[in-house]
Amino acid sequence: DANTLRQNFYATLGAEIILRHDIAELSVWGKNLTDTRYSTFYFKSIGHQFVQRADPWAIGLSVRINLNRFSDH
Repeated sequence: DANTLRQNFYATLGAEIILRHDIAELSVWGKNLTDTRYSTFYFKSIGHQFVQRADPWAIGLSVRINLNRFSDH
C-alpha cells in the first residue's frame, strides 16, 4: 500500500532462430537465457506476504505447418 518496495534494475535475454521452407517453419528459441532472478509481483494480505518469482531460463523447439497451402481457395 505504501508503494515503498523496489528491486534493482534487471534485464533478460531472449533469442529465436526461424527456418522457413514452403509450408513448414522450424524455430529454436530461448527465454531468460541469462537466468536473471527477479520478482514479477508481490503483495501482502492479512499479514501474509506473497511473491511470484520469474521463470528460470528455458529453451524450446517449435514446428508450424501451414495447411492453408493445401486448400483450393
